[in-house]
Amino acid sequence: MKETLLVMAAGMGSRYGGLKQMDEMGPDGSTLMDYVLYDAIKAGFNKIVFIIREDFSDAFRERFNHLSNHAELCYVFQKHDALPEGFSPIPEREKPWGTGHAVWCASSAIKEPFAVINADDFYGREALKAAYDEVKRMQEDGPLATLVAYPLDRTLSAHGTVSRGVVQKENGNLQSIEENTAIERTGDVIVSHKPDGDVELKADTPVSMNLMVLKPEIFEWFDNGFKEFLRNSTDLKKGEYYLPNVLSALQKNGRDVRVIEVSSDWFGVTYSEDKEKVQAALRELINEKVYPETLWD
Repeated sequence: MKETLLVMAAGMGSRYGGLKQMDEMGPDGSTLMDYVLYDAIKAGFNKIVFIIREDFSDAFRERFNHLSNHAELCYVFQKHDALPEGFSPIPEREKPWGTGHAVWCASSAIKEPFAVINADDFYGREALKAAYDEVKRMQEDGPLATLVAYPLDRTLSAHGTVSRGVVQKENGNLQSIEENTAIERTGDVIVSHKPDGDVELKADTPVSMNLMVLKPEIFEWFDNGFKEFLRNSTDLKKGEYYLPNVLSALQKNGRDVRVIEVSSDWFGVTYSEDKEKVQAALRELINEKVYPETLWD
Protein backbone atom coordinates (compact mmCIF):
# COMPACT_ATOMS: atom_id res chain seq x y z
CA MET A 1 0.00 0.00 0.00
CA LYS A 2 1.30 3.47 -0.89
CA GLU A 3 1.82 6.15 1.73
CA THR A 4 0.08 9.01 -0.05
CA LEU A 5 0.32 12.77 0.32
CA LEU A 6 -2.30 14.98 -1.34
CA VAL A 7 -1.02 18.49 -2.13
CA MET A 8 -3.58 21.23 -2.73
CA ALA A 9 -1.79 23.39 -5.31
CA ALA A 10 -4.63 24.85 -7.39
CA GLY A 11 -4.74 28.20 -5.61
CA MET A 12 -4.92 31.37 -7.68
CA GLY A 13 -2.68 33.40 -5.36
CA SER A 14 -4.90 36.48 -5.58
CA ARG A 15 -3.59 38.05 -2.35
CA TYR A 16 0.00 37.08 -3.20
CA GLY A 17 -0.16 38.41 -6.72
CA GLY A 18 0.92 35.26 -8.57
CA LEU A 19 1.50 31.53 -8.44
CA LYS A 20 3.21 31.30 -5.07
CA GLN A 21 3.29 27.49 -5.32
CA MET A 22 5.94 27.85 -8.05
CA ASP A 23 7.79 30.91 -6.78
CA GLU A 24 11.48 30.49 -5.90
CA MET A 25 12.14 30.70 -2.16
CA GLY A 26 15.38 28.83 -1.48
CA PRO A 27 18.89 29.97 -2.49
CA ASP A 28 19.04 27.18 -5.09
CA GLY A 29 15.72 28.24 -6.64
CA SER A 30 13.63 25.67 -4.78
CA THR A 31 10.02 26.50 -3.97
CA LEU A 32 8.58 26.37 -0.48
CA MET A 33 6.74 23.22 -1.54
CA ASP A 34 10.06 21.61 -2.48
CA TYR A 35 11.19 21.88 1.14
CA VAL A 36 7.93 20.48 2.46
CA LEU A 37 8.00 17.56 0.05
CA TYR A 38 11.64 16.94 0.89
CA ASP A 39 10.56 16.48 4.52
CA ALA A 40 7.54 14.39 3.50
CA ILE A 41 9.61 12.00 1.41
CA LYS A 42 12.17 11.74 4.23
CA ALA A 43 9.28 10.84 6.56
CA GLY A 44 8.26 7.97 4.25
CA PHE A 45 5.61 9.28 1.84
CA ASN A 46 6.11 7.63 -1.56
CA LYS A 47 3.09 8.79 -3.57
CA ILE A 48 2.29 12.46 -4.17
CA VAL A 49 -1.02 13.56 -5.68
CA PHE A 50 -1.05 17.18 -6.84
CA ILE A 51 -4.35 19.04 -7.20
CA ILE A 52 -3.68 21.77 -9.78
CA ARG A 53 -5.44 23.96 -12.29
CA GLU A 54 -5.40 22.93 -15.92
CA ASP A 55 -4.24 26.35 -17.13
CA PHE A 56 -0.77 25.94 -15.57
CA SER A 57 -0.51 22.15 -15.83
CA ASP A 58 2.42 22.01 -18.25
CA ALA A 59 4.50 24.56 -16.34
CA PHE A 60 3.75 22.85 -13.02
CA ARG A 61 4.68 19.38 -14.27
CA GLU A 62 7.92 20.67 -15.72
CA ARG A 63 8.74 22.53 -12.51
CA PHE A 64 8.26 19.51 -10.24
CA ASN A 65 9.14 16.60 -12.52
CA HIS A 66 12.38 16.09 -10.55
CA LEU A 67 10.26 14.63 -7.73
CA SER A 68 9.50 11.59 -9.90
CA ASN A 69 12.96 10.34 -8.91
CA HIS A 70 11.78 10.13 -5.30
CA ALA A 71 8.05 9.28 -5.36
CA GLU A 72 5.16 8.31 -7.60
CA LEU A 73 3.50 11.46 -8.94
CA CYS A 74 -0.17 11.89 -9.88
CA TYR A 75 -2.02 14.97 -11.08
CA VAL A 76 -5.67 15.92 -10.63
CA PHE A 77 -7.37 19.03 -12.01
CA GLN A 78 -9.60 21.21 -9.86
CA LYS A 79 -12.13 22.95 -12.13
CA HIS A 80 -14.93 25.30 -11.21
CA ASP A 81 -17.32 23.29 -13.41
CA ALA A 82 -16.45 19.95 -11.76
CA LEU A 83 -19.65 19.26 -9.85
CA PRO A 84 -21.62 16.25 -8.57
CA GLU A 85 -24.11 14.64 -10.91
CA GLY A 86 -27.32 16.62 -11.08
CA PHE A 87 -25.72 20.04 -10.52
CA SER A 88 -25.04 22.57 -13.26
CA PRO A 89 -22.10 25.01 -13.49
CA ILE A 90 -22.70 28.57 -12.29
CA PRO A 91 -22.17 30.92 -15.28
CA GLU A 92 -20.77 33.73 -13.10
CA ARG A 93 -18.38 31.39 -11.25
CA GLU A 94 -14.73 31.91 -12.20
CA LYS A 95 -12.77 30.02 -9.54
CA PRO A 96 -12.91 26.54 -7.94
CA TRP A 97 -15.01 25.84 -4.88
CA GLY A 98 -12.41 25.77 -2.09
CA THR A 99 -10.35 23.23 -0.20
CA GLY A 100 -13.19 20.77 0.40
CA HIS A 101 -13.89 20.75 -3.32
CA ALA A 102 -10.17 20.22 -3.99
CA VAL A 103 -10.10 17.02 -1.96
CA TRP A 104 -13.42 15.92 -3.50
CA CYS A 105 -11.79 16.25 -6.95
CA ALA A 106 -8.99 13.83 -5.94
CA SER A 107 -11.20 10.84 -5.15
CA SER A 108 -10.41 9.10 -8.44
CA ALA A 109 -6.67 9.09 -7.69
CA ILE A 110 -6.69 7.85 -4.09
CA LYS A 111 -7.84 4.49 -2.74
CA GLU A 112 -5.73 4.36 0.45
CA PRO A 113 -5.31 6.41 3.66
CA PHE A 114 -3.67 9.73 2.84
CA ALA A 115 -2.45 13.01 4.29
CA VAL A 116 -3.47 16.44 2.97
CA ILE A 117 -1.40 19.64 2.89
CA ASN A 118 -1.49 23.11 1.34
CA ALA A 119 1.14 23.85 -1.29
CA ASP A 120 2.04 27.23 0.20
CA ASP A 121 2.64 26.27 3.84
CA PHE A 122 5.80 25.06 5.56
CA TYR A 123 4.77 22.45 8.12
CA GLY A 124 8.00 21.25 9.74
CA ARG A 125 9.39 17.73 10.03
CA GLU A 126 7.69 16.92 13.32
CA ALA A 127 4.27 17.57 11.81
CA LEU A 128 4.91 15.61 8.62
CA LYS A 129 6.34 12.67 10.58
CA ALA A 130 3.22 12.71 12.78
CA ALA A 131 1.07 12.69 9.64
CA TYR A 132 3.04 9.80 8.13
CA ASP A 133 2.75 7.76 11.34
CA GLU A 134 -1.00 8.39 11.33
CA VAL A 135 -1.26 7.22 7.70
CA LYS A 136 0.47 3.97 8.67
CA ARG A 137 -1.85 3.59 11.68
CA MET A 138 -4.92 4.14 9.51
CA GLN A 139 -3.84 1.34 7.20
CA GLU A 140 -4.68 -0.96 10.10
CA ASP A 141 -7.24 0.91 12.23
CA GLY A 142 -8.19 4.32 13.52
CA PRO A 143 -10.82 6.99 12.85
CA LEU A 144 -11.84 8.31 9.44
CA ALA A 145 -9.96 11.54 10.06
CA THR A 146 -7.13 13.00 12.12
CA LEU A 147 -6.29 16.70 12.30
CA VAL A 148 -2.75 17.91 12.98
CA ALA A 149 -3.19 21.28 14.71
CA TYR A 150 -0.87 24.23 15.38
CA PRO A 151 -0.98 27.00 18.02
CA LEU A 152 -2.61 30.03 16.45
CA ASP A 153 0.14 32.55 17.18
CA ARG A 154 2.61 30.54 15.08
CA THR A 155 0.43 30.77 11.99
CA LEU A 156 -0.20 34.49 11.54
CA SER A 157 1.03 36.89 8.88
CA ALA A 158 2.42 40.31 9.75
CA HIS A 159 0.93 41.73 6.56
CA GLY A 160 -2.80 41.10 6.77
CA THR A 161 -5.59 38.77 7.82
CA VAL A 162 -5.47 34.98 7.42
CA SER A 163 -8.09 32.24 7.32
CA ARG A 164 -7.84 29.48 9.94
CA GLY A 165 -10.02 26.67 11.21
CA VAL A 166 -10.33 27.31 14.97
CA VAL A 167 -10.38 24.01 16.88
CA GLN A 168 -11.88 22.93 20.17
CA LYS A 169 -11.05 19.46 21.44
CA GLU A 170 -11.65 17.19 24.41
CA ASN A 171 -9.82 13.99 25.38
CA GLY A 172 -7.84 14.13 22.15
CA ASN A 173 -10.90 14.33 19.89
CA LEU A 174 -12.43 17.19 17.95
CA GLN A 175 -15.35 18.96 19.58
CA SER A 176 -15.77 21.70 16.99
CA ILE A 177 -13.95 23.42 14.16
CA GLU A 178 -15.01 26.78 12.76
CA GLU A 179 -13.52 28.51 9.73
CA ASN A 180 -12.50 32.04 10.65
CA THR A 181 -11.69 33.91 7.45
CA ALA A 182 -10.16 37.13 8.85
CA ILE A 183 -7.78 36.62 11.78
CA GLU A 184 -4.97 39.04 12.55
CA ARG A 185 -2.75 40.27 15.34
CA THR A 186 -3.61 43.80 16.50
CA GLY A 187 -0.94 44.97 18.91
CA ASP A 188 -0.69 42.28 21.58
CA VAL A 189 -4.14 40.87 20.80
CA ILE A 190 -5.25 38.33 18.21
CA VAL A 191 -8.73 38.97 16.86
CA SER A 192 -11.06 37.25 14.45
CA HIS A 193 -13.10 39.76 12.48
CA LYS A 194 -16.66 38.49 12.08
CA PRO A 195 -19.82 40.05 10.62
CA ASP A 196 -21.31 40.49 14.10
CA GLY A 197 -18.11 41.89 15.68
CA ASP A 198 -14.52 41.05 16.61
CA VAL A 199 -13.71 38.02 18.78
CA GLU A 200 -10.45 37.81 20.72
CA LEU A 201 -8.55 34.52 20.42
CA LYS A 202 -5.84 33.12 22.69
CA ALA A 203 -2.35 32.68 21.29
CA ASP A 204 -2.31 28.94 22.03
CA THR A 205 -5.69 28.25 20.41
CA PRO A 206 -5.23 25.15 18.21
CA VAL A 207 -5.97 25.81 14.56
CA SER A 208 -6.13 23.79 11.37
CA MET A 209 -3.59 24.47 8.63
CA ASN A 210 -5.27 21.82 6.44
CA LEU A 211 -2.76 19.18 7.54
CA MET A 212 -5.03 16.18 7.95
CA VAL A 213 -4.94 12.41 7.58
CA LEU A 214 -8.00 10.78 6.05
CA LYS A 215 -9.26 7.35 5.10
CA PRO A 216 -10.58 6.94 1.55
CA GLU A 217 -14.05 6.14 2.91
CA ILE A 218 -14.30 9.82 3.79
CA PHE A 219 -14.83 10.75 0.11
CA GLU A 220 -18.50 9.82 0.56
CA TRP A 221 -18.72 12.49 3.28
CA PHE A 222 -17.07 15.01 0.96
CA ASP A 223 -19.56 14.19 -1.77
CA ASN A 224 -22.60 14.46 0.48
CA GLY A 225 -21.29 17.63 2.11
CA PHE A 226 -20.53 19.31 -1.19
CA LYS A 227 -24.02 18.54 -2.47
CA GLU A 228 -25.52 20.00 0.70
CA PHE A 229 -23.35 23.10 0.28
CA LEU A 230 -24.50 23.57 -3.32
CA ARG A 231 -28.14 23.18 -2.32
CA ASN A 232 -27.98 25.58 0.63
CA SER A 233 -25.30 28.18 -0.13
CA THR A 234 -26.49 31.77 -0.37
CA ASP A 235 -23.48 32.77 -2.49
CA LEU A 236 -22.81 30.37 -5.34
CA LYS A 237 -20.79 33.00 -7.20
CA LYS A 238 -18.01 33.26 -4.63
CA GLY A 239 -18.80 30.90 -1.73
CA GLU A 240 -16.35 28.12 -0.84
CA TYR A 241 -16.73 24.59 0.49
CA TYR A 242 -14.03 24.31 3.15
CA LEU A 243 -12.15 21.17 4.12
CA PRO A 244 -12.89 21.63 7.87
CA ASN A 245 -16.62 21.45 7.04
CA VAL A 246 -16.21 17.70 6.55
CA LEU A 247 -14.50 17.21 9.91
CA SER A 248 -17.29 19.19 11.54
CA ALA A 249 -19.90 16.97 9.89
CA LEU A 250 -18.12 13.84 11.14
CA GLN A 251 -18.05 15.16 14.69
CA LYS A 252 -21.70 16.22 14.62
CA ASN A 253 -22.66 12.74 13.42
CA GLY A 254 -20.88 11.02 16.31
CA ARG A 255 -17.72 10.02 14.48
CA ASP A 256 -14.41 10.54 16.25
CA VAL A 257 -11.91 12.93 14.71
CA ARG A 258 -8.53 12.64 16.39
CA VAL A 259 -6.59 15.87 17.06
CA ILE A 260 -2.80 15.83 17.30
CA GLU A 261 -1.14 19.08 18.40
CA VAL A 262 2.40 19.81 17.23
CA SER A 263 4.90 22.52 18.09
CA SER A 264 6.60 22.58 14.69
CA ASP A 265 7.54 25.96 13.29
CA TRP A 266 5.04 26.97 10.62
CA PHE A 267 5.45 29.67 8.03
CA GLY A 268 3.81 30.42 4.74
CA VAL A 269 3.14 32.90 1.97
CA THR A 270 -0.23 34.60 1.96
CA TYR A 271 0.95 38.05 0.85
CA SER A 272 3.91 39.04 -1.34
CA GLU A 273 5.42 40.76 1.70
CA ASP A 274 5.68 37.33 3.41
CA LYS A 275 8.27 36.15 0.88
CA GLU A 276 11.24 37.88 2.49
CA LYS A 277 10.46 36.34 5.88
CA VAL A 278 10.09 32.88 4.36
CA GLN A 279 13.37 33.18 2.50
CA ALA A 280 15.12 34.24 5.71
CA ALA A 281 13.61 31.31 7.63
CA LEU A 282 14.78 28.83 5.00
CA ARG A 283 18.26 30.37 4.99
CA GLU A 284 18.44 29.94 8.75
CA LEU A 285 17.44 26.27 8.47
CA ILE A 286 20.09 25.74 5.82
CA ASN A 287 22.71 27.40 8.05
CA GLU A 288 21.63 25.04 10.83
CA LYS A 289 22.21 22.09 8.45
CA VAL A 290 18.55 21.07 8.51
CA TYR A 291 18.59 21.29 4.70
CA PRO A 292 21.46 21.12 2.23
CA GLU A 293 22.41 24.19 0.23
CA THR A 294 21.20 22.44 -2.93
CA LEU A 295 18.02 20.66 -1.89
CA TRP A 296 17.69 17.84 -4.42
CA ASP A 297 21.38 17.38 -5.26
